[in-house]
Amino acid sequence: MVALTFDDGPDPASTPAVLDVLDQFGVVATFFMIGRNVVERPDLAVEVLRRGHQVASHTQDHLWLDEQPAAVVRSQVLAGAASLARVGAPSTRLFRPPHGWTSPTVARVTHAHGLRCIFWSECLEHYLRLGDPSSAAAAVAARTGPGSIILCHDGGHLDGPHPQSLDRAATVAALPHMLDAVLSKDLRFATVSELTGV
Repeated sequence: MVALTFDDGPDPASTPAVLDVLDQFGVVATFFMIGRNVVERPDLAVEVLRRGHQVASHTQDHLWLDEQPAAVVRSQVLAGAASLARVGAPSTRLFRPPHGWTSPTVARVTHAHGLRCIFWSECLEHYLRLGDPSSAAAAVAARTGPGSIILCHDGGHLDGPHPQSLDRAATVAALPHMLDAVLSKDLRFATVSELTGV
């Protein structure tokens, strides 16, 4: 089994297209959502759930947690979970800090709330910076094996303390190539919880 994960959504510019590709391949994924995006687009968060995918928190505001005090980390963790709960997302122990940037404080706070920080083995967008969608997809698939966690991004637009506006069209274009290549290796996609038992 391998896990496919998406960060920074939900985003109307790319999340629907990502969901359609996943449906086409019969693949399940785990979406680490930003709470403020869930509040702004609850319909998209509900649609991700309706299509059978797992949803977990990626903080409320995509605040970089590695240099934050415990009170701020706790606020981001709890607010993000509350935003997901408001759209009916099942409670989960999974949490992903933005950029994967962590610290002893992040570890203590998440542990205190029964959460497990989830990182990744390969990042599709890393390879997209180096080449075209098909070659990026091939590079990720070549490095993927049992137990891998693949990071992609369905969210490109972020408001808040660290705003961004990124076009995820290349991610959507690469996704079918990557799924086809990974599945050809006799690997099966699972949610992060199915893969890790968390």
